[in-house]
Amino acid sequence: MNNPFQLFDIKAEYFIDEKAVNEKYIALQKQFHPDNFASRTAKEKLMATQISANVVAAHKTLLDPILRASTLLNSLGKDFDLAKYISNDQSLLIRQMELREQLDTADTDEYPALKQVWEKVFSDLEQQFSRYLTDKDLDKAAETTLQMRYYQKLLSELTEKVNVNDV
Repeated sequence: MNNPFQLFDIKAEYFIDEKAVNEKYIALQKQFHPDNFASRTAKEKLMATQISANVVAAHKTLLDPILRASTLLNSLGKDFDLAKYISNDQSLLIRQMELREQLDTADTDEYPALKQVWEKVFSDLEQQFSRYLTDKDLDKAAETTLQMRYYQKLLSELTEKVNVNDV
């Protein structure tokens, strides 16, 4: 996939205008959707399919905070693969185990408060990531991305628990 920021013609920074990204996505999909190339040559059909796939992947990357952060880190020369990135910060790992236990032992009436706290922490981490990126402190930005991923996962699991209890 090409640089998603370039493909969507937006500035490569963490905070983006999601509405503008969605509007650009629709415009690009209208322009390059493979159905529009049904009567074209096989080469043109293949090219449209590839471009459309790149548009879908770029859209997903831009709208996902962790993928967007990872892409920004890589574009600045930080070899960052979240799946392989391991933190040396033992306190971070211990904190994540504590948060996981808190989630596992929470009563359903505690879910809204947990969600509010964790969303605030996530928001603060996003601000921190953006500052580190601006300062070109890529090691700290990478570490912050890992923390953001932990909170994103906790919030996702909390949402699943809420949805299961609503059934």
